Amino acid sequence: MRSVQMHTNGSHFHETATILLFLIIRQVPNKSVIMGQKRDLTSNEKSSIVPEIGKMKTTLEISKILRRGHRNMKKFEESSAVHSRADMSKWRVVSRCTLSLITREVARSTCLTSREVFKRCGREDISKSTRCSLLKQVAKNVQPVTIPPLKAVHKQNRVK
Repeated sequence: MRSVQMHTNGSHFHETATILLFLIIRQVPNKSVIMGQKRDLTSNEKSSIVPEIGKMKTTLEISKILRRGHRNMKKFEESSAVHSRADMSKWRVVSRCTLSLITREVARSTCLTSREVFKRCGREDISKSTRCSLLKQVAKNVQPVTIPPLKAVHKQNRVK
């Protein structure tokens, strides 16, 4: 039963409600019902997931068999993939760490080719098309500021 009473001065109403709600949660024996996702997958669960994936079952079906969260199955399936994730929305050949190295290298030395930049970062195995598409997203190709040549009037003003 949840009952909230106001203090006499009326200032600690919110704190009392929070404390009572905390006490109610502590009395529940199975915390996973309230707290969301359970612990990580155990080794037994992981070993039983692999044959189920081999049987071409979806992650939702596997999660119902093991009585675990659907997101746990998806995370396990994604982590076993060959590619490394650079960010949450796209699959890339290059990890976040390597991307930050590339951006630093481009900022440090601006006149390098894409091949030289990736060679300095230790990734020589990446194709030219991938290198160029990554550099388009990460860095800009900036032209140097050119100073126009002096005109005759400017030359005369300098002499004076």
